[in-house]
Amino acid sequence: MTDDVESKPIAANRINTVGDDAAATPKITHAMEDYLKVAYRLQQEGGPVSTQRLADELGISGPSVTNMVKRLHDLQLVSHTRYHGMELTASGQRIIDLYRAIETNARSAAGGEFRAMGKLVRSGKARG
Repeated sequence: MTDDVESKPIAANRINTVGDDAAATPKITHAMEDYLKVAYRLQQEGGPVSTQRLADELGISGPSVTNMVKRLHDLQLVSHTRYHGMELTASGQRIIDLYRAIETNARSAAGGEFRAMGKLVRSGKARG
């Protein structure tokens, strides 16, 4: 490799961004949302969430969870201390609050049809 390549932090190279100020507005992926939702639920059950608890709950390998937790920490969506677990930050909590509001509105708008479809899907009788 040559020395003329500008050195940047690794995390900054991996963050997808959107909008006019791309450097300041990270794109939250569906996978990140899933991690945040599970971390929120586990956190509600009691205290900081270990990467092993997340891995068990998500059915994903420990190293993969650790990598995602590092990404979420770099985005300041979780506070993570090695060997002590993670907790959602205020920014991470805002994403969860937004998700919950959207989910509540979707259920409310769909009414009984939404509940009936959920039962049908869970029963395995829905066909696409």
